[in-house]
Amino acid sequence: MRNVILAAALAAGLAACGTIGGSPADPRIIQVQEYAKKACGFLPTAATIDALLNGGAFSGYLALGQAICDAVVRANQMRSGRTPVLNGVVLEGTFVGR
Repeated sequence: MRNVILAAALAAGLAACGTIGGSPADPRIIQVQEYAKKACGFLPTAATIDALLNGGAFSGYLALGQAICDAVVRANQMRSGRTPVLNGVVLEGTFVGR
C-alpha cells in the first residue's frame, strides 16, 4: 500500500513536468510507468502503455502496471530471450532498477 501511495505522489509530481520518456503527459501513462518502475524496475514506453489502454482490457493503472510487471518478470525468469508480450502488445521499455 505504501508503494501505491508513493507512486501516486510521484505521478502527480511528474504530471507537472509535461513529458516522461519524450511522450506527451497522459496521467494514466505516467501512473503506469511509475507503478511499474517501483514494482519491478521496468519503465514501459508511453506507446506500449497507450496500446494496452486502448485495448480496453485494463481499467486502472494498478492492474495494468502489475500485469506489465508479471509479464516482464515471467519472461526474464524463462531466460528465453523472447520479448515479453501482454494481450498481443510487445512490452517495450527499459529496466531501470527500483
